[in-house]
Amino acid sequence: MPENVDLELIINESIRLPFHVSKWLMGDKERLNITQYYSEKQHSMIWEFIPGPDTMGPPGLCHGGLLASIMDEGMGSFVFLNGHIVLTVNLQVNYRAPAPLNRIYFAISKLVRIESKRIYAECRITDIDNYLFASSSGLYIETSSWDEVGNPPADFEKFKILKKLLNEGTPLSEVLRKIS
Repeated sequence: MPENVDLELIINESIRLPFHVSKWLMGDKERLNITQYYSEKQHSMIWEFIPGPDTMGPPGLCHGGLLASIMDEGMGSFVFLNGHIVLTVNLQVNYRAPAPLNRIYFAISKLVRIESKRIYAECRITDIDNYLFASSSGLYIETSSWDEVGNPPADFEKFKILKKLLNEGTPLSEVLRKIS
């Protein structure tokens, strides 16, 4: 995604995801309030989030480990949303500027390329004005197929359907509408 984009326009044209791909970051709305979007036009996943006081690292600032987690989960979730069951192999994070608490940020994730079982993704954390706070790149390895996953949580049934529809050539935006 280009660095200077109209995030408001992109979000208004995006699909708000009615479920969370990443469970562990989504539980506590007071600590970290995340809303997820899928932009078909930009082929990216956007997490809008507000880090609360419980995410503090240095006084008044968001903990860098949380920003790294958001980028890893955002990229991994987008890879997963595209039908791949993956684990992170490598995560490279570049911190650009301190991120004050209680502000709105956007983690914008996209797929870069797929080489067999190796999947590459990137993520940027910006504010609404495209000021860059952190960026990352990740290498993910596809670990198994849906048939090999034993007793997945009930929510993961949606992803089995998602993968089937994607394999049939159904556009991701239509798939998301069907499984919502």
